Amino acid sequence: MGNLMYTLETAKRTLLNTQVSIQTTSHNIANADNPNYARQKAIVQTSGAYRARPGWIGMGAGAERVIQLRDQFIEGRLHESGSRMAHYDALASQLRTLGNHLLDDGAAGLSQVLGNFWNSWEALQKNPMGLAERENVNQAAQRMADALNTTSMDLERLLRGVDAEVQMLAGSSEKDKGVVEGLLSQMAVLNRQIRLAETPAHPANDLRDQRYQVLQELSAYLPIEHTEEKNSFVTVRLSTREGSLVLVDGETHAHLKYEDGQVQVMAPKSPWVPVDLNLVVGGSLSGLLEARGAIEGVRTRLDAFAENFAHEVNELLPEDDPIFSRQEETLEWSVSSEFWSHFDSSPIQDLGELASRMVALSDAKHVDLENASFSHYLGDLQRHLGTMQRDAEVKGEFYRTLKTELKGQQQFVSGVNLDEEMVDILRNQQVYQAAAKIIQRTDELLRTVINMV
Repeated sequence: MGNLMYTLETAKRTLLNTQVSIQTTSHNIANADNPNYARQKAIVQTSGAYRARPGWIGMGAGAERVIQLRDQFIEGRLHESGSRMAHYDALASQLRTLGNHLLDDGAAGLSQVLGNFWNSWEALQKNPMGLAERENVNQAAQRMADALNTTSMDLERLLRGVDAEVQMLAGSSEKDKGVVEGLLSQMAVLNRQIRLAETPAHPANDLRDQRYQVLQELSAYLPIEHTEEKNSFVTVRLSTREGSLVLVDGETHAHLKYEDGQVQVMAPKSPWVPVDLNLVVGGSLSGLLEARGAIEGVRTRLDAFAENFAHEVNELLPEDDPIFSRQEETLEWSVSSEFWSHFDSSPIQDLGELASRMVALSDAKHVDLENASFSHYLGDLQRHLGTMQRDAEVKGEFYRTLKTELKGQQQFVSGVNLDEEMVDILRNQQVYQAAAKIIQRTDELLRTVINMV
């Protein structure tokens, strides 16, 4: 009769095992469309045997734990490729916007306005006393000033837009937190929940899936590294050119803010530290900051162009009546036509000589403009911007392709295959029915033994 009780216990364990396996399979199927979910599997191990007259007799098996199927190496590379893709996508997007503001194909943009300015002087050279030619020079100069002012305002608005986007991600102060700090806070909370919920033999798989998703979102914003400690905590570090800063340490996290064009980090138990992400590849935040540096560079070069252009043109005129002047408060360019008064009573050749010198200025090379002419300097600026944009787009596409490939490898390991899950359900169903049959037959045998007594 004792052996029959052992048989009942073995069959009961089998029923419990299949229930756990079926529940795990059901959980997998429910999360089949969740890209951050790692497939789970119930681990069944053989139970200890008991000694009887024939020898050691097995006691079946027991469900020991439920594990996740993950490949840490592939997931690390997946985070890195996604982070770099986000960096170059953010950079390329801002450079495209910058390129639209500086659209200059020779038929439109600053190059056309500059060409019209030189053409107006060339026409005046042929007819120095023509009123229509003088008016064309006035209008061309005004359009040149307007183009410089419009471009400067466009770049300023673009910089403000980038700053606003960076502030949204990094926060503008310790109280006004950004998206990134919200994710860091979630990481610290999940570290605590996992520590409280799991044991070495029973991992908190669903909480780990949530933490994996937060890590993936973080890597899309920042160039981060993460390591899992023995106590189940994940430590998150920010990679910079100067080294790395701890962003999440156990149940505590760092604070971020963006001030004066620079991201600052206050790590746990540390003061505020400025970090330079301009030349760090990883995450849209670093991509935005690199784009900001590119916009600043373009604005500096355009300012140099405008200053040299106005100076060289004004140098050919009487000192008291320059064509171009810049207001100190608004930094906007304005045009004056008072210089014509110096030539109204002068011989025709004086105005003709001025027009000739202006036309010659168009082809002159300038040391302050990298030893290039005005038109070549603008063309070089446009080519440089186009090269930067194309480079960012190519690299972004490369990492997008790499991410897609790694995602396929990761899903091969961790993704839910519905065909496999259906096979598992059918197998567990058959095992469950067989165990139930054993219990039914054992119950009949026990009744027969009891009735014999």
